[in-house]
Order: sequence, then C-alpha cells, then structure tokens
Amino acid sequence: MLEVAVITTPLLEDLHKNLLQKGTSLRGGSDIVTDIEIRTEPGPPAVCCRLLDPGGSGSKGDVIRAFRKVVASALTEVVLGKHTEQLIEQFLQSDYAFFSDEDRRVIVRQARRLVGMVGDAAGTCRRELIQRAFYDYLCRSGQLILDGFVRFRLKGYVGELRKAVERSVDCFLIEKEQKEFIRLLRYFVEVQHSRIDRIHVVFSPSGEGRLLNDEQKAVGEETFDLLLGSTFEREMTLDDALLSRLIALSPGQVILHTRDHNGGTLAETIRMVFFDRVKECAGCPVCNPRPLLKSEAKPRVRELHGTRNKGR
Repeated sequence: MLEVAVITTPLLEDLHKNLLQKGTSLRGGSDIVTDIEIRTEPGPPAVCCRLLDPGGSGSKGDVIRAFRKVVASALTEVVLGKHTEQLIEQFLQSDYAFFSDEDRRVIVRQARRLVGMVGDAAGTCRRELIQRAFYDYLCRSGQLILDGFVRFRLKGYVGELRKAVERSVDCFLIEKEQKEFIRLLRYFVEVQHSRIDRIHVVFSPSGEGRLLNDEQKAVGEETFDLLLGSTFEREMTLDDALLSRLIALSPGQVILHTRDHNGGTLAETIRMVFFDRVKECAGCPVCNPRPLLKSEAKPRVRELHGTRNKGR
C-alpha cells in the first residue's frame, strides 16, 4: 500500500474534492484500488490518499508514478486556486490592513490577473513547475504539510504573489486618486459660471488639441502661453494647460472633433469632467473638409448623455 498524507487545515474539503475528481483516472481499469479520505485524528487534520493495490494493465512502477502525478496535479490546482487567494489576502491583511473588505476584493482580483491565472503561456509554465515540485517531493516522502511546502519550496511563486499584490495596490491607489481628481474637477465646472456657450475641441492627426469658438477662431491662446511659461512649466503639459483653460471657461457645451485623432486620455478626461455637456461631432467643416451645403454648416453631434455612467 502506498499512502500520501497532506496536512492542511483550511483547505481540507477543497483538496479532498479535487483528489476525488482526479482519482477517477486511476480507477479506469477497475483493478486499481484507491482510497481517499479526510483524517482529523490522530494528529493534525489531513487528506489521506492511498493506493491500496497497484495493479492494473500497466506495470507497478507506472501505476505508482501515475498515482503521484494525480496527487501532484490535485495539489497544484488547490495551490493555484484557493491557496493563492488566501496568500494574497494574508499579504493584504499584514501590509495593507487599512483597506476595506470591498477594496481588498478588487485588489485580490487584480493580483490574480497579474499573476497570470487565466491560462496564458506564463501561467502554464508556472503550473508545470509547481506540479513538478510536488511530484519530486512525493517521490521522497509520503507526508506533506501544504502551507510549509508552499512557503519554503515555492518561494519564487510566493515572491511573485507578493509583487503582484504590491503592483495591484499601486494601480488601485492611482485609479482611486484619478477618480477623486475627476470628481474635484467636475465640482469646479459645476460651481463656475459659464463664460462661453460652446467650445470646440479639435484634435490634429498628431493628437494635439485646440480650443475653437463657433467662428473656428482660437480661444485663449494667450492663456496657454502664460500657463506653459509659468513656474509650473516642467510639470504642466499642453494637455494640462488645455484642460485648465477649458475648466476656467466652463462652457455650456463642449464639442469634441475626433475625426483625425481620438484624443486619447485628454478626450476621455474631458468626457468625464464635463459629462452631459459633451457632444461628439458627427461631421462639420472642421472634421470634413469637403464643401458642405448651407444646411450642413452647423456641426452634427451625437449625444453622450445616458450612455455613460455619471458616477465614474
């Protein structure tokens, strides 16, 4: 009889279920006898997997190797699943205890994506390395303490998890700061008196934006020069200056002209800040240089209100 005992307290049921599912491949010949059970005493809680009769159509050695591979595969599934989530949550609890439960759930999902748990090439390679580590260990020992094995024999993987948590936290905080910044800019726009009815934001093929009035004349060029030549020159980009001027003018309507360029981050920021004041141009003399009929002189716009989440 060959026995493998895996000691683990929080993952007993998950491992037991996984072993039962994978163990069916060993019993395909009906003369291979296995026994899988949860043992709670004596000793610490463990899942015991026994190969009672290494018979079958293959040699004894082949059946034993297949048995160990099945156990190693089940352990790998548990480690890459529930055990990984537990480790990520432990890292968050120890290093970032100030996050709320909801924030932690978002960070855990992001960390899992970063670690490559969706079947990509890196994830496949990682899975094979972990399974091989388990198999090699089972060839030498019939008892395994899961948590200790992961922390001391899978240090590379644990290190990847910790880095993934750190990157996920950074991304989460940056995104949160951006949302707060957008909320603040939107407040400035709402409390200010509108100084102009409508402004056109036209993006050149290179992505550079310009502010024009209904007569297609530049608006506030002197303000750009003042902003970009100030003491904040090194910190303020042309996009920042354009957005600042647009907020200062607080127009009643903003028409985005994106035929030559989608406007990138600046256009998306304008949409979020000005929300229902933003319209997308669907064709005008600026976007379409062909001669237009008199009836086409005014820009045709597409409403954005209602298609975006105001809470963004």
